[in-house]
Amino acid sequence: MPEWVWALLIWGLIGYGIYLFLRVGRSELARRRREETAPGLAVAQAPAPQEETVPSPEEEAVPWPENAAEELPGPPVPTVRIDVEFLRSFGRVWRAEDIGADEDPVTLEATLDQVVELEAACEGLSAGHPRDAFLSVGASWDPGGEADLSNAFAVRLGQMYREWARTRRMRLDVLEETGGDEANPYRLLLAVSGFAAYALLEPESGLHVLEVPQDERSFQRVKARVRVSPQPDEPADGGQAGLRAQALAAFGTESGSTHRIVRRYREKPSPLVRDSVRQWRTGRLDLVLRGNFDLLS
Repeated sequence: MPEWVWALLIWGLIGYGIYLFLRVGRSELARRRREETAPGLAVAQAPAPQEETVPSPEEEAVPWPENAAEELPGPPVPTVRIDVEFLRSFGRVWRAEDIGADEDPVTLEATLDQVVELEAACEGLSAGHPRDAFLSVGASWDPGGEADLSNAFAVRLGQMYREWARTRRMRLDVLEETGGDEANPYRLLLAVSGFAAYALLEPESGLHVLEVPQDERSFQRVKARVRVSPQPDEPADGGQAGLRAQALAAFGTESGSTHRIVRRYREKPSPLVRDSVRQWRTGRLDLVLRGNFDLLS
């Protein structure tokens, strides 16, 4: 073996020995400091003794209510705040530096789904929101519009939510899937159960619009309506049929923001997606249709 290799190995072993010596020395110094300061901390943190007070005759005469324990306020609900924006920014930097044009565009943002669910679940727990959700996707036919385009767009949205549930490890039950022909508009009814399912899906409720170019200046707007409703706490009787009855009852009494425009999708002349609820826009239509719509804000 050449002499320079032996020299490199020897100097490497010497350097590693110095590193271990310094690390052990710092650990021993930190341990001694903790032992020296522990008694002082214990004395400083000891609560001050409280003097006993003898109740007056007037105080003893006041009866203690039977439900006093119920009237006492409970402990505050703990809240958790996660810096998701920092993680998303880190994911975008990692994607720009390490993902090539010929590679699968799965970015670090796609691995943040559990973090986003955790934040949404904590916020929903503090606000008392339900956990599970019903979701309905339906083609919205306009007079004079092309029914086949609306049906196809609604089918793509349904596939987007199925992919979203799969990557988020949600339980998804297809309660109804009908229509899709020239006589009946496409309709998909889903039951989604999992961590913060309702909190993450509720912003999806409203109109989704696909802009199809007709010429250089005008677009044909194809619409699909998405509705989201919370599942009741009581389990459904009768299996999937009972769950479907619960969903139909929930959507029958639903009112609110189903007429707002949630997102606009455009494939040509260049991909573009604009979300007016979460306030973002992107040219990555493929990421949105793969179920990453809640990771782009």
